[in-house]
Amino acid sequence: MPGIDSLSTLIKRLSLGDRLIRRNPLRYPAARAWIAQHAQATLQQRRELTLHQLRRSLRVAATTAYGRSAGGSSDIADWPLLEKPVLRNSPRAFRTASSWLAGEASTSGTTGLQIPLLRSLGSMTVEQAYIDGVIEQLGSKPRTARVAILRGENVKSAEDRTPPYWIHGGNGQRLHMSCSHLGPDTIHAYAMALKEFKPDVLWVYPSNLEWLCHLLQKSDLTLRIPHVLSSSEVLGPVTWRLAEQVLGANVADYYGQAERVTFGYALRHGDFRFTPGYAHLELLPLDTAGAVTRHEIVGTTLWNNAMPLVRYRTGDFVELPSHWGPAEIEEVIYGLRPISGILGRTIEYLVSPEGAILNGAGNLTKGVNNVVRLQLFQPDLATVQVRVLVQPPFSPQDLAKLQRNARDNIPPSMAVSVEVVEELERTAIGKTPLVIHGDAMRQYLAGKQLTDGRETR
Repeated sequence: MPGIDSLSTLIKRLSLGDRLIRRNPLRYPAARAWIAQHAQATLQQRRELTLHQLRRSLRVAATTAYGRSAGGSSDIADWPLLEKPVLRNSPRAFRTASSWLAGEASTSGTTGLQIPLLRSLGSMTVEQAYIDGVIEQLGSKPRTARVAILRGENVKSAEDRTPPYWIHGGNGQRLHMSCSHLGPDTIHAYAMALKEFKPDVLWVYPSNLEWLCHLLQKSDLTLRIPHVLSSSEVLGPVTWRLAEQVLGANVADYYGQAERVTFGYALRHGDFRFTPGYAHLELLPLDTAGAVTRHEIVGTTLWNNAMPLVRYRTGDFVELPSHWGPAEIEEVIYGLRPISGILGRTIEYLVSPEGAILNGAGNLTKGVNNVVRLQLFQPDLATVQVRVLVQPPFSPQDLAKLQRNARDNIPPSMAVSVEVVEELERTAIGKTPLVIHGDAMRQYLAGKQLTDGRETR
């Protein structure tokens, strides 16, 4: 079954994973104390605490094959910026001697290719502690909260259109819901399942949150969920207000990556703060347009001893007033000065004839070797073309696996073809988007007005 066979996913669904790993009784209290210490600390104290942990992490990173080739030391100034293709092409070079005792994960970003990642058990606990801090500020209790999850998981094949479209986990405390099956014909079943489950928190991708609220409104269904926790995409103001109005929810939006190199959150739209002590953060100035300067977010892991990443270029950006100097920017870095939010976190997606938002493109290349990059072209609601750049020794078996993954993740109402190509389509400014919408799709999306400011191509 796609999307549920990794160790990390299984850990998330087992209550044992909560107790022994993500909320480990030996590590978790220390992680929460670390967070609390930063919350009361001055700028200088936050800086000193972070730099102390940074030196430890850099010493570990210097033992990896990448660290040795980069000539890295316990001084971050000795390390080069780390580009995503370097990690994607040689992920094993970033593993440490302790990586055998770690959880597996992956990220696909905007390439559609899964980059295999490892996370130390301690870093899983720290991650959970930071997320729990956001949940508590929402007004919920993370240890006992009933959580419904509507993100990128595939709980069953998209070809299977029979209910249920969800599974329970965590001793009944979590409800994992399929995104690809959510549509006008299933919204009553989803609403009933959520009413019966009575979640304290709905954990979502913003695009799925928007679609759920839209379907509830169109179907004249009433559903109340106290808290919404959003992540992994930009949560725009329209969707933020929609969740408050349709679900009656308090909303929080947090920011991070599978690579675990930054963390931040907002409890109100336009009031975002980076969270100190999670990672070492740099804001790399790129260009200035009038009163604002665009900065790229560059992060270094502080806690992942299995696969430490140093000065990783996230490809995400913030815009800061051009007149801000080093002092103001440092206050942003250490969470003492809020900013409007993060740019560049919109996930490109397909839309099925039923209206379902399909944003699990990373699953298409799962278990497929020798794919350089893929691109999805949707000319209309009923058609998807999967275009792939490959490298030797791409085989018929690889192609068959890719076709099977596509069929498992894309509903049967959509015709799917897989084509090996020599080049992928680029935009006028040279970007290679993961998803391209044809004219018919652009007109459809414009008519639905479900983009909340997201651009189609």
